[in-house]
Amino acid sequence: MARKSGGGGKNVVKPRGPSDSQVLKTRSLDELIVSHQKSSHMEVISRSHPIFQEIENVVDHDDLIAQSGEKNFVEKEVVQFDFEDIKEEVEFWNSAIVCYVMAANPPIHVMEGFFHRIWKNLKVDKVAMIHKGVFIVRFSTMENRDKVLSGHFFFDNKPLILKPWVADMDFMKEDLRSVPVWIQLKLNIKYWGEKALFKIVEQIGKPIQRDEATKKQDKIQFARVLVKVSLSEKFIDQAVFVNEYGDKMEVEVKYEWKPVTCEKDNWHEDVGVTESVPKGIEVDPDGFQRALRPIKVRVSQTK
Repeated sequence: MARKSGGGGKNVVKPRGPSDSQVLKTRSLDELIVSHQKSSHMEVISRSHPIFQEIENVVDHDDLIAQSGEKNFVEKEVVQFDFEDIKEEVEFWNSAIVCYVMAANPPIHVMEGFFHRIWKNLKVDKVAMIHKGVFIVRFSTMENRDKVLSGHFFFDNKPLILKPWVADMDFMKEDLRSVPVWIQLKLNIKYWGEKALFKIVEQIGKPIQRDEATKKQDKIQFARVLVKVSLSEKFIDQAVFVNEYGDKMEVEVKYEWKPVTCEKDNWHEDVGVTESVPKGIEVDPDGFQRALRPIKVRVSQTK
């Protein structure tokens, strides 16, 4: 009989490691992990889907609203006023005027003192600045307001532009076509009467009034007349007339204040065209040149 090999024979050592069945089990576990990750990712997507679906539904709803013309907001009611709502304020300011100095922007404290001084007998109730250079002055009565509007007033020889306050007025300085200006004429005193004097100054502008010194002949150096001059025409330097003997006469016209003239385009500007002004002529920041030394005169007004 053949003899079974004993322990003395060479043993075959099998390598350690997982068996085939164990390898299969390990691979199955890896696949399970990968499968689990995929299923989790799909679950996140599936859970997010309703959000995207909701957004799509909203977009679709807005499209339907836009197509149907339906408003997707509640429109608030527009506030509307009637005259009764503003009646009290309108009645309060009806006795006021709006005014400004041509080609100047004096501060409020200066103008407040000026108004109280020149209208001290007319019961100035309130002075306020609407915006730079434009003021509103309220009087206690409509009668006093009308007295002021009937006159002509000047600040530093510059015309004070006056307008009655109205509820819907524009408070900006307007583009003026003409302004009142004091002029001086060295004339024989026989021409100082209103009829003769106004005839002479009509070639300069529309005569408004003589000053008190000229009326009463208190000063005979020159006749002083207030004339409304057009800003679109050249300011003449000589007035010409034929006297009662048929002789041609010329008299120099001196403007107490006048706008700077643009010689190139023959127009006047109240904000400072300085390049055409001859050397030695003083021009203020507002574009006016001093024609004469300032003189003290009474406040004038037409009644």
